[in-house]
Amino acid sequence: MAAVDADADIHFHGVELRLRSDEPALLDVLRARFAALPLRVRGGADAVLNFELHARDGKQQSPAPDAGMRSVYESENGDAWYDDGGDRLLVRYTGAGYAVCLPRERRVLLSVDRSATNAAWIATRPLFTLTLAELLKREGMFFLHAAGVTTDAGGILLPGSSGSGKSTLAVALARAGFGFLGDDTVFLRRENGDLSVLPFPDQIDLSETSLDLLGPLSPRTIRLPGSPKWQFDPVHAGCAVIGEGVQPQALIFPFLGGTKARLEVLSGDDALLHLAPNLLMTERDATQRHLDVLADLVAAVPSYRLELGTDLTAAVAAVEQVAANEKRQDG
Repeated sequence: MAAVDADADIHFHGVELRLRSDEPALLDVLRARFAALPLRVRGGADAVLNFELHARDGKQQSPAPDAGMRSVYESENGDAWYDDGGDRLLVRYTGAGYAVCLPRERRVLLSVDRSATNAAWIATRPLFTLTLAELLKREGMFFLHAAGVTTDAGGILLPGSSGSGKSTLAVALARAGFGFLGDDTVFLRRENGDLSVLPFPDQIDLSETSLDLLGPLSPRTIRLPGSPKWQFDPVHAGCAVIGEGVQPQALIFPFLGGTKARLEVLSGDDALLHLAPNLLMTERDATQRHLDVLADLVAAVPSYRLELGTDLTAAVAAVEQVAANEKRQDG
């Protein structure tokens, strides 16, 4: 691989992400993902996580999983394999790149095909995010595929897969005055015995459908080559970004569909079942801690299912009612 000749350091909730690359443009894209986070701890990081990003010339086959590696993730575009003995995670994205995550070394080696039109998106989205989540899991920060907003009483989490409407609802809530934790990813951590939601106010990703529902947003909207969605900075879109951890207040699982907003209570068992895809079945003890945190979250806060309908104003009002009810109960 080529020498790594560009670098960036990002401070994320007490952990330093040390990024190195032979392709400066990849670092620029990654910096943009963290640019809205006001938390900047200088020195004294609990851990340093090292990422080396390489752009290669010409198509090259991703490494095959070694004998003994087991599949822990599979999608239409890629897969992930884990080696229990070596504590090694291999993430592959079909035809364009791969990453090798070495948690014991707190290190990720990531490679993409420079000629691929979606190289920057693959490197800085699926490959980086999945390996970042694995390293942070070992540091006691547990990935949750969810948007998040806040009131003065705590965080309201909006978990869901891509296309569920969580980004759309989070932006609508932020425009209605809620604090903004992120539109796609937050992390959970135990702090002094309590659960805390750690924000990741990443660049917001919205589909054409979501943009039509939300109306005019930031004039600085961009679209990474190969990305299925548009990206824009939450600050430029008028979101009040929250940088510190907050206590969770409620779980609301959004679903696109219907003509009217409809809210219903979700049982704890059903909520935990919906959260199960957040688990990557790698190292046993770390994965068990991740499951325990998700179970504690479901036990600590009420859960709801929200069908968004076509009127986001009504969906926002439903979330506002949940927030007000939970605040009264806490009081």
